[in-house]
Amino acid sequence: MSACLAALVCSCGAAPPPPPPVPAARAAELARAHDVGPPSTPRRGERTLSISLRHERGELHVEVDASAPPGELREWSAPPSGARDVERKIDAGPWQPVSGASVEASATHVAVRFVAAPARELASRVDGAAVDARGFRVVGAHALVLPRAFEPVAFDATISIATDVGDVAVVGSTYGVGAHKEVRTTGAALRRAVFVSGPGGRAELHAPEGHDEALWFGYTAFDPRAVVAEVAGFRTTLHEYFHGTEPEPATLVLATDARPAGRFHVARVTRGVVGLVSGLDRWDGALRLAVATELVHAWIGDRLWLGPADGGADRVWFHDGVARAIARDELFRVGLLTPDEYLEEVSMANATVVASPMRGESNETLAKKIDAPLVRGLLVARGALYGATVRARIAKATNGQRSLRDVLKALYAEAALRRGPLDASRWLAVVASLTNAEEARRDFTKAIVEGAADALPADALGPCFEPTRARFQTRELGFDQALSRAAGEIRGVEKDGPAAKAGLAEGEGLLDVKFLPKGAVTVRVVRGGAPVDVAVTPRVQRGEGQGFRRRAGVKDEACR
Repeated sequence: MSACLAALVCSCGAAPPPPPPVPAARAAELARAHDVGPPSTPRRGERTLSISLRHERGELHVEVDASAPPGELREWSAPPSGARDVERKIDAGPWQPVSGASVEASATHVAVRFVAAPARELASRVDGAAVDARGFRVVGAHALVLPRAFEPVAFDATISIATDVGDVAVVGSTYGVGAHKEVRTTGAALRRAVFVSGPGGRAELHAPEGHDEALWFGYTAFDPRAVVAEVAGFRTTLHEYFHGTEPEPATLVLATDARPAGRFHVARVTRGVVGLVSGLDRWDGALRLAVATELVHAWIGDRLWLGPADGGADRVWFHDGVARAIARDELFRVGLLTPDEYLEEVSMANATVVASPMRGESNETLAKKIDAPLVRGLLVARGALYGATVRARIAKATNGQRSLRDVLKALYAEAALRRGPLDASRWLAVVASLTNAEEARRDFTKAIVEGAADALPADALGPCFEPTRARFQTRELGFDQALSRAAGEIRGVEKDGPAAKAGLAEGEGLLDVKFLPKGAVTVRVVRGGAPVDVAVTPRVQRGEGQGFRRRAGVKDEACR
């Protein structure tokens, strides 16, 4: 079983769907279809921001310099946890220690500087921070202080990054490769951007199809240069899929750390995708699908959002589930997933839905407990399978002339015109316009609203696969493994569940989860500063339902 497919069964895979951005950031992004771009010529009284990140002697020195009309620099976000030597300068005054978060309402120029010292447990998270003698990788939320008035609005920003490591270091951010960048962005976008420096490599690909950049750090089991080219090509595939406007530049950041093989974490951030991998991870179908799903989130999630901008747990089936279906199907179509990898992905989604103890619970019920173990994985699996059903229904109704792609293109075009979220009812309306309307409503009600584990259409996976009866089994540990690996600590411990009975506690540092032969599971945590292995007896869930298998006599070339 591949790592990312196991995520759908027991939330223990390598590529869990990331939690949605905070509502304020999401609302700010949706207020503009594109919140970044080239800098404009600043005029007196306009908002401008200068960010300096200086890596020196193993420490990260941060300075943020803001100019704005009177009153807009009164309130700032608090310095990140662990920051020291925090000082502030108002207008032309001297640097002074910070004693509060407010400044005079009349100030039009404020600078803040400090030394960032993020907690060690943040190092394993894409949305965290890591600083050591060789370099740093920090997300804006853990490295910057920003005027609160800048959060939802666009302004010109200058980003400068320096290091004393020497010629072996590469520097940049998800805004692009290099020590100096001038961009037009928002405070919300800066908080979700990632800034990096350290020994590694870089690449820039510029072509009529788009502009792609990449930075990688540490030694990988694959050639990152080939991966960068492949990711750039797949991003072009997605641009054609959604038929969007000229694709914006994007940056891929890959970094290795001491995590076990197969426990990679990939997430969409401002202007790009960041992946944290083991030095032993191969560039296989599991890691491809993880990265591809986050590439899809540049459209579904960033530019196309169903329902209110805030929240969205009741639409995880779309924003994460249908997004995964698109990544899966497009990777397979262009030959980047083998038929066996494709079949395993669908089979494990089936297993999640059929064997889940929450099978049959409504979408509304699950959305109310979205942070409970296994819930998000179940909603993603439902959406991913439902995407296959919709694709098959449309192909049959239009004799293969239309596809799921037409639904997404139509919704994307509407979102671009509105420059904001669409009413959730638009999804079903567009699907119904391309299929039998009654059948479309029934499929949606059963698969998404009610959560019934109904069979997919026999031709849902194409000519290479045929349906069969299958038995499924999952092993549950009683804590949210996806969220725990992303956070680097035990999260979502279920009361009286297997983890709790084994003595695992909320907040314990998590190092690894090993599924051993004969059903045994070992969870390695940090206690007293040392690694400790805790044996957990999983709760086994079984179910029987539809599966798929390779159709005899059909060659791989005929599958797509």
